[in-house]
Amino acid sequence: MRIQDHPFQLLGITARTGKREILDRAELAISADPETVSSSRLQVTHPIKRIEAEVSWFPGISPVRVRQLLDELQHDASLPLSFEEKLGGVDELGRFNALAYWLLECNSLTGPTWALALHHLSKTARAIGLYFHPGDDQRRSGDCGLPPNH
Repeated sequence: MRIQDHPFQLLGITARTGKREILDRAELAISADPETVSSSRLQVTHPIKRIEAEVSWFPGISPVRVRQLLDELQHDASLPLSFEEKLGGVDELGRFNALAYWLLECNSLTGPTWALALHHLSKTARAIGLYFHPGDDQRRSGDCGLPPNH
């Protein structure tokens, strides 16, 4: 999902916005694209669907800092080069989401920038438990993955 399609961004709300204000914002935006706005409203007001919206946003980060991050994501073609500086104080899930959204927005990455972005994405994915390498379980158990001798 691109950042501009995320329900929080589309409705102009934060994870701290109350239900009444969410419904008001959705009502104001409904004329632009009724189907998308209705879907976004449902995603942020339905308790189970809201979890997905919050996890794919910037949970635990203040609305002011989220706005700063979004501005930086839109205007920084070299985010991977200044990753620690730009995303300092942001938890690993927030870093992962920021970098994933940034990658979706960038159309002209150089090879080294792309490689560095993937390195940061992999590092943050591992830190939040999203990364799984097929050999991890075997290494932990001491099994090298080779078939037994017959």
